[in-house]
Amino acid sequence: MQLENVAMNSLDVFSTYHAGGIIGTFLCSAQSNANIVRLSADDLTVKAGRQAGGIAAYSSKVTYDINGYNGSAKSRFGINTIKIHSTNNDYYDAGGLFACFENAAALSLKGMDIGRSDDVNGCILSNNSAPGNDNAEYLGGVLGFNKSNGTIEIDGLSITDLRVEGGSNCGSIIGRIINNSAKLTVKNTEIMGKTSNALIYSESGSKYYGNSAGVAGFIQGSVTVDNVKVENYTMTSKRTEGCGGFFGKTEAAVKVSNCVVRDCTLKVLNESEEEVGGIIANLNNSNGLSGYNIVLDNVQMTDLDGNAMTSNSYAGDIVGRNNNPTYAIKLAGVSVRKTENGIYASKAVGNNFNTNTGYIIYCDYDGIYDNTVPSAENSGSNVTG
Repeated sequence: MQLENVAMNSLDVFSTYHAGGIIGTFLCSAQSNANIVRLSADDLTVKAGRQAGGIAAYSSKVTYDINGYNGSAKSRFGINTIKIHSTNNDYYDAGGLFACFENAAALSLKGMDIGRSDDVNGCILSNNSAPGNDNAEYLGGVLGFNKSNGTIEIDGLSITDLRVEGGSNCGSIIGRIINNSAKLTVKNTEIMGKTSNALIYSESGSKYYGNSAGVAGFIQGSVTVDNVKVENYTMTSKRTEGCGGFFGKTEAAVKVSNCVVRDCTLKVLNESEEEVGGIIANLNNSNGLSGYNIVLDNVQMTDLDGNAMTSNSYAGDIVGRNNNPTYAIKLAGVSVRKTENGIYASKAVGNNFNTNTGYIIYCDYDGIYDNTVPSAENSGSNVTG
């Protein structure tokens, strides 16, 4: 498939099962290529019963190569609503570009600005998020659910003022990756909030948990983020597995470098075992977290009402909960800036930080090799952004 200079303006697409702005189901018997150059949208609405995506709902054995650049300008992909609306107990996916990848589906994406259309509350959402509903939902600004072992490479992406709201596993880029062989790389990317619409929100029922985060809700495989900024967003989770500045729950080898989370608020229930972290909420069955040159600037952590959380919660400036102390956390050049009246975690890792296998070295040297974090207004970071 080859698409070039295609604009989808004021387009409404509806289906009882799969719906996409261009393709509902893209199912190939052998690996196929789809090349898309300078695709744009404005006031796009896609609604379906099970899977909805701005470009395609379900993709299998497809390698997408998407280049949005026109010179140095990015293609604008303006969303009104992308929504799933069935009430059956099953898996449901929605994404700004794609709902679901499976069977070696892969993506190379560069030079796009995905966000709300002007004068509308652009959103990717599900109406299945009522308390007590057991649906497993995966919603993301680019891709909802990745079951593929293919590679996803994202470069030069902007997410602007987009709201992602559903039952569970919500991220501004990806909802969930569920393949241990998957590889995700995100670089030179900004997730920027400008209004109260900038919200990542998960409200799960009794079976599937929250996982709400600035980049991806729940990840497996191998993940690298470099030169990525999340700014002025609110991430909220109303279930046990909570929210993180970059990732909610990780079962992956995670590398983070030259990254910033700034002026964000992470909100969770004020109950026991809630998880919230400036980078990762829950480091679970993982190959650890490593990285360097990281700024966590005014990343506040509260309950749903904006109050300080109880001591029974797993809250950390960097990682909320480390489910096994042998999982190494190795970070150098971390700056944590706190304002005088803000609400923050009291330590770097909510639990289980093993200094025999890992370390955290702060740019300002207020904390080295332990859970001591820099005091308010004392960062001294050499990282800009």
